[in-house]
Amino acid sequence: MEKGTKMIICKATEKDFEQYYLLQQKYNQEIDPYYHKDFTIKINKKEYHKEFLKRINKKSGLILVAKEKNKIIGLFEGTIFMINKEGLEHKIDKVGYINNVFITQKYRGNQLFSKFLNQYECFLRNKKIKHYSLNVSKINKRAIKAYIKEGLKIQEYRMQKVLK
Repeated sequence: MEKGTKMIICKATEKDFEQYYLLQQKYNQEIDPYYHKDFTIKINKKEYHKEFLKRINKKSGLILVAKEKNKIIGLFEGTIFMINKEGLEHKIDKVGYINNVFITQKYRGNQLFSKFLNQYECFLRNKKIKHYSLNVSKINKRAIKAYIKEGLKIQEYRMQKVLK
């Protein structure tokens, strides 16, 4: 990042859609090596636009974008959902979940992830949510290192088998 260049992080708006969409496609291309080729995400722009509008207006979710000179250089999406509390059939708890984080390669290592997390954690505290989680591929070492640095702990492993 150039000296004197100002980056901002803000909630995504409808005006951000085109750039957000392009960055989401870049994200999908980059994460492809982490997933089996049959799970490659294809994004239909028209459908994605409708979904994007729903998600940016959802009170139980937060979509943030990082911008430099009005260009989106990173995205973050978190949500809140309901789960059954451990061992209690009918006790429901609200938890946060990080759906997606992507920062363009040039801007990685500039504390954007920490800033995204800080805003997300404030969002969760305001909603009285006490914890959040995420899923990450075990071979995405850079992301795992960043998550651990921010205080997240590995709690479980999810396993999968592709049937032929």
